[in-house]
Amino acid sequence: MVSSCPLITLAFIRNVRHANGHSGPKRNTRSYRRSATFRLIFSIYVQFASILASSEMPDIFPQKRDAERFIDLLNSPHSTIAAFIQRVTLHGPDLSPDFVDVTGPEDDYNLLNTLIINNLPLLLGVRSITISTITWRCLRPEAKAAIGSLPRVSAIRWKSTAFGHLSDLLVFSSTNFPSLEKLKIRLLKLTEPDVPSVRALAGTTTSAPFPRVRFLDFRADRGLRPLLSVSPSSFIRPQNMETLCLGAVYQEHFSLVRDFVKAAGPALRRLALDIRKRAIDPTAENSAFPVSLNRNTNLETLEISLIVASQCTPFETSWLHAIIGSTASPVLKTMTFWFSASSGLIHSFDFRSFEDSLVRRKDLPALARVNLKFAAGWWKEDQKYQLKEDVNRLLPELHGRGMLDVCTLDPLPPSDEFDKWSPFGWC
Repeated sequence: MVSSCPLITLAFIRNVRHANGHSGPKRNTRSYRRSATFRLIFSIYVQFASILASSEMPDIFPQKRDAERFIDLLNSPHSTIAAFIQRVTLHGPDLSPDFVDVTGPEDDYNLLNTLIINNLPLLLGVRSITISTITWRCLRPEAKAAIGSLPRVSAIRWKSTAFGHLSDLLVFSSTNFPSLEKLKIRLLKLTEPDVPSVRALAGTTTSAPFPRVRFLDFRADRGLRPLLSVSPSSFIRPQNMETLCLGAVYQEHFSLVRDFVKAAGPALRRLALDIRKRAIDPTAENSAFPVSLNRNTNLETLEISLIVASQCTPFETSWLHAIIGSTASPVLKTMTFWFSASSGLIHSFDFRSFEDSLVRRKDLPALARVNLKFAAGWWKEDQKYQLKEDVNRLLPELHGRGMLDVCTLDPLPPSDEFDKWSPFGWC
């Protein structure tokens, strides 16, 4: 399936025809340029390589033509497109890193390398780059140099990419983008997991490799476990962290997350934690949940997942109440809780205790919105409606104060918005 980004590219091409010497309706050029600056997405999709060589996908031909026209306009003698492009997506031919053999065809990579080398250096105004479904070793040195040549990049997202070592990703990101402020990593495959080499990288410099990063979003499991196995201060300055989103946090990561959050202190404004505590812990009453938010006194937004109920696993909420009870931010405005439960089991959750833990807090004067999101991809419409009615009834004070928002969500499509977050498994 081809992404919708080429359609955005098409709209952009049609709008800039006049500005680039093509016939078309006249427009206020200054107004156009100002609006274009905020909505452009330039996408180099290696699917175009397959399409160019194939006659078996007629439904994709319009996207093929759009891509060709875009590249032509970008390289035309009087083109002004490049100056207004602020976000770039490099989308390769690989399958998901979940597969053993992820690498795409060599011909596709040859074309992808050529597209990157010839076109990316033209886009000197790019501020955000997404690198998706690419095996890093398949990019030529010239292509990697072209990616690293963008001088204004402050945000980078690695999505479904394959590296030999985690240190390869960290070195490239920190060396080529010294002004990096936002780092997001999704579905990373490491062919040679390397905790020792990551530690060695941290020890080769007296300063953090990411001194300006204030937005960090990554999954704690799979290939990124080595990242959590090192003290956070070895890679970033936690005291600069404004947004921290951690997915798939299992029990063995709790102490590391605790140290991370504690070190961030009052700088942290947004926190999202995807806690993976599958079953009731028989020692839960005697072992306090270690992650505390009592030092994050400027926290404005808190998202917590995953609150799970199944036939075999009743709700286990001691950790949830521990997190809520540790919040100490007088400016906390929004709390979001993600649920995974069948419609018949939702009543096993202690909503009264949950509500009391929120409304009885006198030290959270700014709290105005409590969002409850339920995974409901297989639910019938009447079940979704009944769920909302039940939850509103079970949380009467939050509902009566107009603070409660209950929504049922189908599986979420991958989002191109950098700041969007959802628990792993929801997209």
